[in-house]
Amino acid sequence: MYYKSAEARYNILSKRATFSQRKQQPSKGRQRPHKKDHRTKAEITTAYK
Repeated sequence: MYYKSAEARYNILSKRATFSQRKQQPSKGRQRPHKKDHRTKAEITTAYK
């Protein structure tokens, strides 16, 4: 691939790098379920104790 300038090439490569880093972050379990949890914080913490 040919880029107009070294700066353009650097911008594209750096964008790609940040994107892949963001994708490969280790997941912290299922912290945020897809469905909204309407329970209060107290209810949730007592349920998991």
